[in-house]
Amino acid sequence: MSSDNTSFGDTAAQSDMVDLRGILLLLRRQIRLIILTAAVILGLALTYLITATPMYTARTLLMVDPSQRNLLDSDQFGGANSQVDNAKIDSEVEILRSPSTALAVIEAANLATDPEFGPSVGFTSRMKIALGLQSDAPPTQDAVLQGMIQRLNDALVVRRMGLTYLISVEITSTNPQSAANIANVVAQSYIRNQVQGKIAASLSARDVLQTQADAGRDAVAASDAALDSFIEDNLATLEEDAGNPRIAELRASLESQRDQLLSQEVALTTATSGLQDRNFAALADSLADEALQELVAQREAIAAQLQEVAEGDQTALDLQQELAQLEGAITESASAAIATLRSNVSAENSRLGELRTELRTTLLQSDLSSDALAQIFELQQAAAIARSQYQNVLARLSEIENQAAVQVAQSRVVSEALPPSSKSAPNTRLILALGLVLGVGLGIGFAFLNEYYIGGVISPAQLEQLTGFQVATVVPKVPDSVSAQKNVASTIVNEPLSTYSESVRRLRAVLDQDLRQKWRDRKVPFDDARSNITTHMRQGSVIMVTSSVPAEGKSTLSLSLARVYAMSNLKVVIVDADLRKPSIAAQLNIDPEVGLLDFLTNPGEEDVATKFSIAADPLTKLHCVLGTGRAKVPTDQLISSPGFGALLEKLRLNYDIIIVDTSPLLPVVDARYVAHHADAIVMPVRWAATSQGDLRAALSVLKPALGANVDIHLVLNQNEQSTGGYGYGYRYGSYYGDA
Repeated sequence: MSSDNTSFGDTAAQSDMVDLRGILLLLRRQIRLIILTAAVILGLALTYLITATPMYTARTLLMVDPSQRNLLDSDQFGGANSQVDNAKIDSEVEILRSPSTALAVIEAANLATDPEFGPSVGFTSRMKIALGLQSDAPPTQDAVLQGMIQRLNDALVVRRMGLTYLISVEITSTNPQSAANIANVVAQSYIRNQVQGKIAASLSARDVLQTQADAGRDAVAASDAALDSFIEDNLATLEEDAGNPRIAELRASLESQRDQLLSQEVALTTATSGLQDRNFAALADSLADEALQELVAQREAIAAQLQEVAEGDQTALDLQQELAQLEGAITESASAAIATLRSNVSAENSRLGELRTELRTTLLQSDLSSDALAQIFELQQAAAIARSQYQNVLARLSEIENQAAVQVAQSRVVSEALPPSSKSAPNTRLILALGLVLGVGLGIGFAFLNEYYIGGVISPAQLEQLTGFQVATVVPKVPDSVSAQKNVASTIVNEPLSTYSESVRRLRAVLDQDLRQKWRDRKVPFDDARSNITTHMRQGSVIMVTSSVPAEGKSTLSLSLARVYAMSNLKVVIVDADLRKPSIAAQLNIDPEVGLLDFLTNPGEEDVATKFSIAADPLTKLHCVLGTGRAKVPTDQLISSPGFGALLEKLRLNYDIIIVDTSPLLPVVDARYVAHHADAIVMPVRWAATSQGDLRAALSVLKPALGANVDIHLVLNQNEQSTGGYGYGYRYGSYYGDA
């Protein structure tokens, strides 16, 4: 069997098509890992479902009216604008998520006492406190409030239902009734905040307009006063200029009315001051009321009598009571008189205003000079403008005050939340489905990772795909109970029909085919009719047996292969070239006095040359060049020495097959020096034990050391599977004699 010696691992890259059969075989080889991974993930999912606290979600539906409704305007019909409406609805969604709404909900629902949403110390905080990374001092009020807002926002989901005017408000809680209550409170608090916000905006606008109204009132008064002052200051000139006798009459009436008003205002001021100071004499004189004057006189008489009696006397007490009654009557009568006087003052003011208005009108209708008319008209227009602006502000102020009293929300609840009857989380079906998908997906990922990078080799197909070399045979593992009683290599002689013996003979057949092809390529005469393939070979063939790392069954396989060749009537010798740890002598139960190490260390010593001999296998005609003990010097110098090469050349002349058991490739470099002497390489790979990285590394250092046209024959050694691509012996045990 010949190999193309392509770079290992490149086989799959040589084809542009996906090797579906190879993938299926890979999954079949790694089915245990996939099932185990899926089972672990499903187990974790089930554990979560069992231990997780069930959560319940309640939903409230809100309808948003994006138009700014005004109940006082019955003719309000706003045109629809989808972009503006969408922006308004999205804004309402954000308002529902805002901290202000959360604060209102916390207060309205009394969440501060709720065990789920109220103040609590989280697991992370407890761990930090336990590790000393955080102070165990009580948190501040702001921190507590922020924590409550965060927990509420975590449980709250607000979203718009498609492109409709509906907004869904969902609350998730461990208690279905609590979830429904809080969802409804969120909707109610949002609507209440919306109304209060509109009212606050109206009242804020009212305050601004009230300031403007006060300023407008002052402007109207100032403009009217300016006009009246101009007319009164220039009345004599205007009267003379107009030549209208009515103006003189109005002037006289105006002066008389002003004097009368002034007299009454003085009386009102004096009376008010006398009442406040309890100066009853001045009060009676200012009001000129005879009944009041008589009451004041009676008071003075009683006050005089009170001065003459002793304090505390019954008479004094009676006089004091009578005096108090008179003062009450005086106060009552004076208050009524002052009210009447105040009314008269107001009436006189109105009369004075009417006279001024009539005078103003009369002047404008008279033949005044253009300068006088222009000045009066200008002042009158300024007064009219100020009055119009003032009236507009008053009308708008009244409208805003009415709006503030009848504000309504733009949103309304169309479906209140009800306590949910089934949990919303955890979703058992979804979690199990995701767990299964995730488990299978991870299992497949681990399978590829284990197949190509981490795990050992468990099938010939995997080994071929990994290295790019064909597998010569699969050697089954001999049960531990059998190997403990006898040497495994003795199975070749003691049980020649066993599956183990047949697998080694299969390796020999592959090697014979390889070596036969090499002799044909060299054009050496060869008789194909004879079963003994090496009868006419003029030089023996060197077969090197090595491995990546120790404990892969290299030496046992070497001895077994040598015995198979020896039982075919060939001249065969096995060379134990593992100078670091020779083991062939122990398997043969032979203790040589001088071994290969001694021969190579002292090539010129006559005593060593005399004692060095080739031992015989007790069970077959196999000859053995054995080793003795571990080397205490660098062995690569001995293996690469001319003495070892000369030994192999001499063995080629005297033997048909030379089996060289070398050291592993990775721990030491000896095998690299032996490789260029070999005609074929046998490399066992221990089933499910040899690391793929070690195998790659070993092949990478072995290939440069090979001679031309030297093939590597891989052996999947110590296979423990009952079936497989090359495990014929397990399925056909009765045919081989194992049944």
